[in-house]
Amino acid sequence: METMSRRDLLKSAASATGMVGVAVTTRSLGIASASAAVPEKLTLGYLPLNALLAPYVGPYDPWKEQDLEVSFFRAGAGPAVVQAMVTGQIPAGEIGIGPALSVASRGFPLYFLTGGSMEARPKYVNSRIMSRKDSPIKKFTDLKGKKLAVHALGTMQHICLGAALKTFDMKREDITLTTIPIGNQPQALDQGLVDAIYCAPPADAVAEHRFAAQTVLETVDFIPYLQLATIAVNRSFADKNPEAVKRLIKGAALLQRWADDHDKLAREVSNQSLGISADMSPYVRLPYFPRNALPLMANVWHIYYMMIDAKVIDPIGDLTALNKQYFIEPIEHFTLPALAELGKEKDPVVDSLHEQQLPLLPKPNKDYNGPWET
Repeated sequence: METMSRRDLLKSAASATGMVGVAVTTRSLGIASASAAVPEKLTLGYLPLNALLAPYVGPYDPWKEQDLEVSFFRAGAGPAVVQAMVTGQIPAGEIGIGPALSVASRGFPLYFLTGGSMEARPKYVNSRIMSRKDSPIKKFTDLKGKKLAVHALGTMQHICLGAALKTFDMKREDITLTTIPIGNQPQALDQGLVDAIYCAPPADAVAEHRFAAQTVLETVDFIPYLQLATIAVNRSFADKNPEAVKRLIKGAALLQRWADDHDKLAREVSNQSLGISADMSPYVRLPYFPRNALPLMANVWHIYYMMIDAKVIDPIGDLTALNKQYFIEPIEHFTLPALAELGKEKDPVVDSLHEQQLPLLPKPNKDYNGPWET
């Protein structure tokens, strides 16, 4: 889930609308001003990643249970999903929390309403740093003076490196970064074009099971948990269609619970949706999905500090106020009432994370909690 650059997003939004921060009306969303509270269809944008919910929709469609027909807009990159929401082409999209902070810093008219997939210590490993089986690189400090591939600058793997460098007392100049598309990373590693790769599913499974690569370090070895995604909704649409938004949230929570409870089937459905080959399918790692689809706000702050450390976002003057406007108040208005209707569930995995300190936060995790976490 790429942290989009300001230039990319402004360019894409401006080219489609002629202005930035365009007001989105019910007419631009294809909904008449006198329409019912729940539109016949709602389109959710997403990227083809198993860290997002859309690939898990198959035999089980929780939104149908909520009398909401959800269709999907599959994009090739994060900015395309945001552009479609900002310009009113679609009302909602699931995006990375890093991109969410980027667009919030620019004042785009969105709400962030859920907390999606995560990597979490110790069981829910996901992304990892890998080297060739015959490589002398066995631990993170062995990367000093070596070439490490990431998918692109600004991606989650790139910004997470700052936490690893702090944990192992290294500097950014100790490692030479290069960018290689994630699908090409396993072969590039095998051919010796790089010394190591920092990749996410399914590329890591390909590297391990087709090219015999070894794991150097899991992300959860230096960041105890990392929540990756949130559902963003166009503000105008949400304010005019609160019932539809509540049903969208309830469906998301139900799908996250289903994915956790049906590990084997969830892997089969998502792998088929993403076109993952049968020989790799059993080895593809799945993230953990919080059962109540709520964000961990300490994680939001931590991602911001990682982005600052990696110099992929300008400092935000008042992040407390921004998070209140984009996360906390919308969640209190839409998400918590939806969960009250659905019924909250106990989530021991999420409960266990609150005491695990995130490495780049200047204060204890509890100082960043949202009202639903206290």
